[in-house]
Amino acid sequence: MLKLLMILILSNITLFATEDRLDDLDTKVIAFIEKTVASNENYVFDKVTIIKKEDLPETKAWKAYTIRVDVVLLKQENKKISMNDIIFTNGVILSKDFIDLKSGQSIKNTLFTSH
Repeated sequence: MLKLLMILILSNITLFATEDRLDDLDTKVIAFIEKTVASNENYVFDKVTIIKKEDLPETKAWKAYTIRVDVVLLKQENKKISMNDIIFTNGVILSKDFIDLKSGQSIKNTLFTSH
């Protein structure tokens, strides 16, 4: 269920308005995720937190954001759970993943282990 939730949250490629300041980009990333996580009868959205962000080694125009999404499960005595994921944005487009054309591997799998 949790993996499906994260897939639903981040599976769309969505446009952002370009901003010069990184703080504005952080705010837009958080606002987008907040809008994307729709509460339902199983859980209620709590918050999203940016854990880490860094430039992609291949292109400085794109940033990798490690985010944490917290939700409260309603059918399990209001148990709070957190899900971590990595998303990518250049300030205009937000993407769930990038695939390295040489290796065929997700950049998520190699991004933080290679340096």
